[in-house]
Amino acid sequence: MRRTMKMVVMGIVLMVSAVLLRAEQTNSDALLTLIVKKQGQEQALIDAYGKVLDSMMAELKNKGDLDNYIIVDNEKKRFVAEKTVPFPASAKDMFKVPVNGYFKARITLLKQYIVVLDGLMKVELKANRVDSAKEAKDEKDKAVAELADLESRMPKEVAPISTNTVKMVNSVDVKRAKIVSDLVGTWDVSVGQNNYRAKWVFKKDGTAQQGSGVGNVKGEWAIEDGRIRFTWNNGTWDAFSLPLSKSVNGDSWAGSDKVRATKIR
Repeated sequence: MRRTMKMVVMGIVLMVSAVLLRAEQTNSDALLTLIVKKQGQEQALIDAYGKVLDSMMAELKNKGDLDNYIIVDNEKKRFVAEKTVPFPASAKDMFKVPVNGYFKARITLLKQYIVVLDGLMKVELKANRVDSAKEAKDEKDKAVAELADLESRMPKEVAPISTNTVKMVNSVDVKRAKIVSDLVGTWDVSVGQNNYRAKWVFKKDGTAQQGSGVGNVKGEWAIEDGRIRFTWNNGTWDAFSLPLSKSVNGDSWAGSDKVRATKIR
C-alpha cells in the first residue's frame, strides 16, 4: 500500500514541475490543465485503494481465512459501487492502514497543488492577466479549505496495540502454523466402503492432489471451524477433523462415507 501510494505521489511531484514551467508561458489554460491533472491523480489514489483490497482478498484466500475474506469482499463491493474511500474514523480496523495511506497521499497532493496554484497566480498577475490570477486564487482557496477538512479527519495519533491483543494474535498464528505443519505432506487415505484408497498430497501453498500422476484429481485446502476442508476440481469435497494427529477421521461429500487417513511422510 505504501509503495503504491508513494509511486502516485512521485507522479504528482513531476506534474507540479511541468505545470509550473508551462504557467510562465500560458494563460488561464494552465489552470484548466492543472485541475484536470489533479482529478487524474485523485482517481489514481482511489484506484490504488481498490488494488490494495484485491491484494488483501488474494492473501486471505490463500490463507483460508474465510471470515476476514468476506469482510474485505463486502468492502470491495461497496467500493466498486460507490468509488469512495471511507474516512479513517469510520473505517474498520483491518482497513486502517490503506485508508490512512490514501488520505495522507491526498493531503500531499493538495499541498503540492496549492504550491502550484500560488505560483500560477503570481505568474498570471505579473503578466497582467488579472482575471486569470483571480481564477487561480479561487481554486487555491478551495484547495486550502479541502486540505483543512482532510487534516481534521485524520487521526491525531494511533493508539498502541495492547499486550493482550498481541498475545491473542500470536496465539492464533501459532495454532494455524501447527495445523499447517501437521497437514503438509503425504497421507494414505481411504473413503467409505467402496475400496477407494489413494495417496493424498497437501502443500503449504494451499493446494492438494489425490495421487501423484498428471491426470489425478487436484484441489485446494482451507482451515474451517473444527476441520480442514478439501475442495476438488471434480466438484466433490472431503474434510479432516481437527485437531490433526498421525491418524485422523473426517467427512465426505457422499454423506455416509467417512474419511480415514494416516500421515506417512
